Amino acid sequence: MTLSRLKAAKRIFLILLLLTVGAVLVLRMLGVVSNRTVLLVFLMVELPSLFIVVATTIVELRHMRKSRGLRGEEFFEAVAEGQPLLRLAFMEARTLLGLIPYVRGQRVGVGPTTRGFSYAKGTLSVPIAMGIVTVIEAGVIHVLIPWAWLRIVLLVASVYALILITGIFAARITHPHLVGSQSLTLKWGHTKVLETPLDNIASIRRARNHKHTEPAIDESLLVLTSLTSTNVHLTLKKPVSAQPPISRKRIPENYRARELDIYVAEPEEFVGYVEHAMKLAMWEGENDRV
Repeated sequence: MTLSRLKAAKRIFLILLLLTVGAVLVLRMLGVVSNRTVLLVFLMVELPSLFIVVATTIVELRHMRKSRGLRGEEFFEAVAEGQPLLRLAFMEARTLLGLIPYVRGQRVGVGPTTRGFSYAKGTLSVPIAMGIVTVIEAGVIHVLIPWAWLRIVLLVASVYALILITGIFAARITHPHLVGSQSLTLKWGHTKVLETPLDNIASIRRARNHKHTEPAIDESLLVLTSLTSTNVHLTLKKPVSAQPPISRKRIPENYRARELDIYVAEPEEFVGYVEHAMKLAMWEGENDRV
């Protein structure tokens, strides 16, 4: 069976599964069918359909990984883009797995020739505040809700939401902006927003932009900040393809950025290091031409 036919079969069985589940639930609520009938429908229709949907999805993902040679973050991003039904699940899995390097104190992408610059100063204040709210919420739930099972469900949901929020903000700590020997990479958590060669940077300087307090785009200007103003401005010689961390509906097709307003925790050190790296890259390029 070809991949296109496999996808068509998955859609058919997924629609069948959703329609069957919906119809059975409505009929059971109306008292038309018994619990025995619900069980039979589950075993004969819903369970096989679910198995086929899961199996075809696994085959699709394996084909995607092998045909495109995707690994790690690239695979997660491709799945989120091409599999809408799995997008939320994969985003949650990536967020939870992202807590591992945070606990280990690792910074992804940083190495002997690549330096990382944080943009996450004060980031964990949000999860800490949410943790305090969760503790208060747990006390309120215990007092107001008489059913033990519901109290447990709500408490587990609150703790899980807190872990997810912590993972989202922790990713901004473990994925810093990267300055290598030949390129500059801007990150926003797990997302690689933009990558450009150092020789494509026309200028870099200290500058503040108080207009935006969250990531945004303004024509060819890309803004990366959170809860504060930006403190570094870069101008590129040629526009570069970018993936801004904002709603996809607000991003023009094939968006390219030429100016960048970003926030870094150590702006003076960042500007100095990028300028130094640019000079070294230029010097190495001239030696290679000689």
